[in-house]
Amino acid sequence: MPMEFTSRSNAMRRIASGLFRRAREPVGLPIFDIGKLLNCPRSENEAQIRSLCATVNLGNDILCRVLGRYKMFVDINDAGLAPHLMLDGYWEMQVTEAMMRLVQAGMTVVDVGANQGYFTMLLADLVGPTGKIYAAEPNPRMMSLLQRSARVNGFDARTVGVTQPLSAQSGAEVTLHIPKDFPQNGSMHWTGDDRSEAITLTTITFDELIGDGPVDFIKIDVEGAEENVWAGMTRVIARNKPLSIILEFTPARYQDPEAFLRHILSGGFALGVIHPTNGIIAATVETILAGPAHIDRMLVLAR
Repeated sequence: MPMEFTSRSNAMRRIASGLFRRAREPVGLPIFDIGKLLNCPRSENEAQIRSLCATVNLGNDILCRVLGRYKMFVDINDAGLAPHLMLDGYWEMQVTEAMMRLVQAGMTVVDVGANQGYFTMLLADLVGPTGKIYAAEPNPRMMSLLQRSARVNGFDARTVGVTQPLSAQSGAEVTLHIPKDFPQNGSMHWTGDDRSEAITLTTITFDELIGDGPVDFIKIDVEGAEENVWAGMTRVIARNKPLSIILEFTPARYQDPEAFLRHILSGGFALGVIHPTNGIIAATVETILAGPAHIDRMLVLAR
């Protein structure tokens, strides 16, 4: 269903209208022009990106080309995300397209739950040399790969790696469980089997990380720790400045999902969701909570 807007949803209107599409041309000579993601049929884009895939086995790592454009190091033992990047060259295309609409040059953005850096590379390109990206990933192995990818693509000067998990308070000790073969599912809220690595880390809040600095866009995907991350963002939310957020919302992971969602919206955000085929569409609390509780919803919050 096409997105409908109210008078207080100007931010969502700007997103859907494509106001945030980049006017600048990317630096260098791209193999694939990511501007096509907003202007050409998805099937054509995916086919072209897939045709440009290339991989190099480096022993413990694989170097591959993603989005027909970025060089990216991935874990050779990762059976979850890496195969898609190596063979298809993209991940969650509907989210990739949404980020193209939400992010523009010069912005400061934060990738919370950056994993191996697929979205980090895209965001670093979108913000350009005048922008900045904080990539928060507590898994040391994933952060190492991300930083190498940022360096090889020339994004290291604009990329800040954050190795502490973001949570409701700073200085707390937490345990990150990293499932064997599926590091993208690493979580502080582990309910799986014992085939995982456990590491102890010290938390930091989003507010402490950002301080008084700007922030224009945030992606939050932290496998059930979204409430804790949000609880550490009170000062940023209280600024009441324009802000766009993509947040993975899985009702089954929260004790009271409706209360959490209404708390989010109390920050003055218009609510949307990323539809698999229709892009960013308007949503209500009721439509978000409808359907299977274990299925992820990618919320779009804008003000």
